[in-house]
Amino acid sequence: MEFRLLGPVSAHHGGQPVPLGGAKPKALLAALLLEHGRVVATSRLVDILWGDEPPDTARALIQTYVSTLRRAFAKHGAGEVIATASPGYVARLDPGTLDSVVFARLLADGRAAAAAGDHPRAAELLRRAGELWQGPALSGLEDSGLSAEAARLDELRTAAVEERIAAEIAAGQWGHLAAELTVLVGRHPTNERLRGQLMTVLYRLGRQAEALACYREAREVLIEELGVEPGAELTALHHAILRGETEQLAASPEQTVPGTVRPVPAQLPPVPADFTGRAAEIEALLAALRPGGGAPAPQIIAGPGGTGKSTLAVAVGHRLAEHFPDGQLYAELRGMSDAPADPAEVLARFLRALGVDQAQLPEGAEERADLYRTLLAQRRMLIVLDDAASAQQVRPLLPGRPGCAVVITSRDRLAGLPGTTLTDLRVLDAEEALLLLRRLAGDERVDEDVEAARRIVDYCGHLPLALRIVSARLAGRRALPLKPLADRLADESRRLNHLSAGDVGVRSSIELSYRALDPQSSSTLRRLGWFGVPDFSPGWCPGWWGRAWPRPRSWSSSWWTRTWSSSSASTGWVGCATACTT
Repeated sequence: MEFRLLGPVSAHHGGQPVPLGGAKPKALLAALLLEHGRVVATSRLVDILWGDEPPDTARALIQTYVSTLRRAFAKHGAGEVIATASPGYVARLDPGTLDSVVFARLLADGRAAAAAGDHPRAAELLRRAGELWQGPALSGLEDSGLSAEAARLDELRTAAVEERIAAEIAAGQWGHLAAELTVLVGRHPTNERLRGQLMTVLYRLGRQAEALACYREAREVLIEELGVEPGAELTALHHAILRGETEQLAASPEQTVPGTVRPVPAQLPPVPADFTGRAAEIEALLAALRPGGGAPAPQIIAGPGGTGKSTLAVAVGHRLAEHFPDGQLYAELRGMSDAPADPAEVLARFLRALGVDQAQLPEGAEERADLYRTLLAQRRMLIVLDDAASAQQVRPLLPGRPGCAVVITSRDRLAGLPGTTLTDLRVLDAEEALLLLRRLAGDERVDEDVEAARRIVDYCGHLPLALRIVSARLAGRRALPLKPLADRLADESRRLNHLSAGDVGVRSSIELSYRALDPQSSSTLRRLGWFGVPDFSPGWCPGWWGRAWPRPRSWSSSWWTRTWSSSSASTGWVGCATACTT
């Protein structure tokens, strides 16, 4: 069996197409193939196939589509391609039978050959990568939730074409490129790299007037469609043609100009010196984000407030900085605040950091996103998007090329972002939490009363935010032993009062998540507080569901504390409340 995503979604056996059914089964198959080897939850498949308005029978229809595909594959001896794996399905296949994987390998090998100076081999590998395409990626699935993934693949195709042409120019194989580049520029009129390549080829063919006319056309298109002037590299190439600097043109197939310095932003915040634990998560994220054989998938770090998502993302970013020599961009998206960051404002900040003059910034968010992705096309950068509110907020900030890596933190899992990898961050384990308290409060203080230190760690629910707040209170009273503070924290009714320092507190962190709940979930959470249980599970909730629960007569902060700090709750207080309602 061979599977194709680089064009119409299809499967083939012995060169003959295998019937897949309509758009919905094809979209389901494409979603599984894009994540081959990884489980795709049924809920995510429902989102991909029907978006915000799934039918009541969505899960049953998913099962029907899977059965239909399995029967079609089984007729050709490949019935095991789609396997059931909780909480959904997984595609298991030889990666060499999936065209998008083969394309990614050829692209990586071509880039490696180009970096080594073997331009003829790079051109050949990239030409083979381009020949795998049969049309726009995931053709026929425009109405599914895979549009972002299709756009990503199409961007990779454009990048492969650009890099193949650059390799052919560097190898002196440019005589045949004028016609191809003319067509490509017509399809992508705002792509400055293709424009520069066409200008270079035209000049080398002795068609200087046409090369200059190509620049004038580019300037008109950029001003009319994006409201910006041509970039520094294209402008410098234009000046070189005007001055007849043939040596520069011959030596710069990539249209880079000697002496031109591109800004290298380094926006990552500092990592706290007392950062503790998370060794497994760090190693997994480093392995996923280091440049390698393919494009690194955007990494989502999700978890309740106060678990250290932002600190982990920044720590990983600093360790990866050397692998992304063109810089690191960072944005606080304020996802849990009353005023989440507008993507257009964030794009403006990023564009200024990338060297775009304020006067050349496009007005609209879409135009800014186009320019942003254009500027990142030839860069290897790391982008950290902290505290995202939703997939809609994040999408305009994602680069379009594989040379860049993205880390996103959010209290939500952002299931609407396909092609991402999730790190579900929990509280620290007992030993890591105690080690953090040692680093924050001092070894001597902890050694004086280890039992009280462990009580404090337990009362804080192993939550990094709570431990840092406690340590800040201890820092202000250096003579205070740990036992009195542990005794104060033992009182559940007043615990949250002690877990605050200045404008930072566990109560306010909980409140942000609570305010983000839908009315049904928030109502469920309030009613669960009535029973005073320290933890609960979806299996327990149905026993009470449907009863006429009384509204609480009064409550204190104790139920918040119990629910928040319960390390036995399988999904955290927000997750359990949501699971209970569904």
